[in-house]
Amino acid sequence: MVGKKKTKMKKINNLSYLRVSLEFEEPTKCEITRDLFSYIITSAVTTLHGEVTAAEPLDILEFNQETLQATISCNRQSLEKVWSALTLYGSFNEQRCLFHISQTFSPITEQVNHEGHDIQDIHDLQESN
Repeated sequence: MVGKKKTKMKKINNLSYLRVSLEFEEPTKCEITRDLFSYIITSAVTTLHGEVTAAEPLDILEFNQETLQATISCNRQSLEKVWSALTLYGSFNEQRCLFHISQTFSPITEQVNHEGHDIQDIHDLQESN
């Protein structure tokens, strides 16, 4: 039974999440939909890291059209590339903009925190994977 938990943990541990918001210097004239928000993120990643990185799975799990805030998921191995691309992205449709990254997290950390384990347990779990 312990082996099953480790397999599940490995699968869950492969994803990372970012909470991001998009801000424009001037009010934008176009409506930023969920699809357009996804396109802007993909453009940021493609511009900085190329087509190969942009082809890696990236999902918008939550999106608030009024505040332009979203929770996105990506492969854990892509986290730094996505983060750096969003940090350095500076314009869309000839309008200056920026992404704020308010939080990053992984399900294993959330699960361990929820179950009340301490930080040593997190390290032990990560090392066993």
